[in-house]
Amino acid sequence: MTRRERRYRKRKAPMTYGELEARGMIRKTNIQPEEVVAAYKAATEELSAAKLLLQKNYPTQSFRLAVESMIMSGMALVYREGYRPRARAIIALVHFAEINLGPEHRNLINRFDYFRQHRNTRAFYVMGRFDPQVEPHLTKEALDTAQELLIVTKELLAS
Repeated sequence: MTRRERRYRKRKAPMTYGELEARGMIRKTNIQPEEVVAAYKAATEELSAAKLLLQKNYPTQSFRLAVESMIMSGMALVYREGYRPRARAIIALVHFAEINLGPEHRNLINRFDYFRQHRNTRAFYVMGRFDPQVEPHLTKEALDTAQELLIVTKELLAS
């Protein structure tokens, strides 16, 4: 196991759609195919913007957009199955990705969850407790993860 793989926490067995619904994290609803496409397109645009921001030496903003790209990829997966996540239940997107992507993408899902948590820490930081800046190497890892998640999501949406 590489040092990079150890950084991301290990996940338990994935939840089912029923468990996510019972916990109020998602709800079944009528989703139009255009909403799935719009979510995927937004994920692609956010990733492109994140790459541009990193080139211009704005790693913190680039990191934020890379994670937003992962979130929108997760939204596309949720919409594809006819569900809508509850507001502020981004963890539901991670669980949903885990169900849909399967065990062969466990490392990708762990990285998605790690960056989601890191984003929350940075987005809701308490002044004086730590520096809200994100290191460039972490931003590059987030960009790579977002790119990989977009590719896998595109394959799933095409099937």
